[in-house]
Amino acid sequence: MQAVPRQPVTEMTPVLCPVPFAMWGIDLVGQFLKPPGKYKDAIVAVDYFSKWVEVVPMRNTRAKDVEEFIWKNITTRFGIRR
Repeated sequence: MQAVPRQPVTEMTPVLCPVPFAMWGIDLVGQFLKPPGKYKDAIVAVDYFSKWVEVVPMRNTRAKDVEEFIWKNITTRFGIRR
């Protein structure tokens, strides 16, 4: 078996965001064991500047559900930065 080619090790660089709520990291977490209320997944959003976290349990992780989460929990609450 051949070795996997790798990039040289470099230092990590932080993601710089000059203002709050301008850049978000969003991830789907899931397949929880024995979920209460039939929620088997969760969507997590973290603001890069303030580290503010929004988490919502989800029954489905379809694109429409993710779009609705972004609209309700981020766009309408914090607006759209230019």
